[in-house]
Order: sequence, then C-alpha cells, then structure tokens
Amino acid sequence: MEPKRSNESAEPVEAIGLMGAAEIGESTVAIESAEGRDVSADGASAQRRCEMVEVVDEVDGTASMKEVCVWAPKTEGFASRLGIQFVSASPTCAEARMPITDGILQPFGFVHGGATLALLETVGSEAAAWNLDLQKERVFGIRMDVRHKKSGKQGWVRGVAELEHEERGHAWWHVTAYDDAGDVMSEGTFETKRVTLAYLAEKEAKRRAQRNAQ
Repeated sequence: MEPKRSNESAEPVEAIGLMGAAEIGESTVAIESAEGRDVSADGASAQRRCEMVEVVDEVDGTASMKEVCVWAPKTEGFASRLGIQFVSASPTCAEARMPITDGILQPFGFVHGGATLALLETVGSEAAAWNLDLQKERVFGIRMDVRHKKSGKQGWVRGVAELEHEERGHAWWHVTAYDDAGDVMSEGTFETKRVTLAYLAEKEAKRRAQRNAQ
C-alpha cells in the first residue's frame, strides 16, 4: 500500500535524517495529526515526530490510517550536505533519496561510490536509531560490505536499508541503492552497533587519563 498524496504542488514537508534535516517535495503526504518528543543527551538534541498518514489499499481501494514517525534533528550534518531526503523510516526499514549533483560526481562524471556508501550508511543508521533509547544509547556503523554494480550521471539515487537480523547489540542491514529506472546501482550489507552513553563516557574518561599520564 502506498501513502495517499495530498497535493503534488503542496509545500515540501521538512523531514528527518538522523544526521540532518531535508525537504521532501514529491513525497508530501496527507497529515492528519502530529506530535513530537524531545530527547537530549550530552548536548545533542533531536525530536521524533509522528504523523498519521492515510493509506489506500491498491486492491480494494479501502483507506486506513498509518502512523509514520521520523527523527527531526536540531542540527544539520553530513547527510544534509549531500541533499539526502528521507521518504520513510521504521525499526526494520528506512528509505531515502539523494540528488545527483556535480558535488557527488567523480572526475569522469559518474556518481562517486563514496556518496552512494554515505547514503546507504545514512538509511541503515536511521533505521537502527529507531531501536534506541536516545537518552541512554547511540548507534554507530562499524562495517560495510557493498558491491557497486552500476553508476549514474543524473536524476536521483534511492537508498533502502532492510533489517536482516540482530544479535547482542549488533544489527545487520541489507542495503541497496537504485537509480530512477529501478536498476540496482549498489548492494550489500551494513553492520551497526548499539552503544550506551555510559560506555562512551567511560571510554572518554580513560582516554583523558591516558593523555594526562603522558
């Protein structure tokens, strides 16, 4: 089922990346209600915004309401510099798109593989963040194994991350990048690790102690 579009000419909706905010123009959906929850830790502040979206079944035409939640960070970051725009996110799947601009091309005029990897890590990290208690935890990408199969010169790159399995704080995501024609550009696995803020503080304290002892 696809979210029902409210008005293709409507103003873009500000959305959501774990690493930066962006705007979604073509992905604007009908919003019935919204609510947010602020969380902060170690000076970082973000908001989870939930929206009720009308979804129409393509088979029988029946409509139902679906809650779609997104993270709206208070600061911009690397993802926003790449123009990454989130389409959807959940604890098991996230999707975003990235415009092909001169800024992400390699010297021969094709999409730089590093830009594609950044898109895939962003969607994987976004989905992983939905499984966190942000007042106590953070998530980090620790390993990526991706094969580039096709490049592009114009249009958009669409990135999708789907949860494969979880074990002991680690999660493995099947990540895929598509071009506008739906062809696979890159595909592979991305691994994330959940870490507590207490552990991060302990590690930093040990580093400071080591530096002071030198």
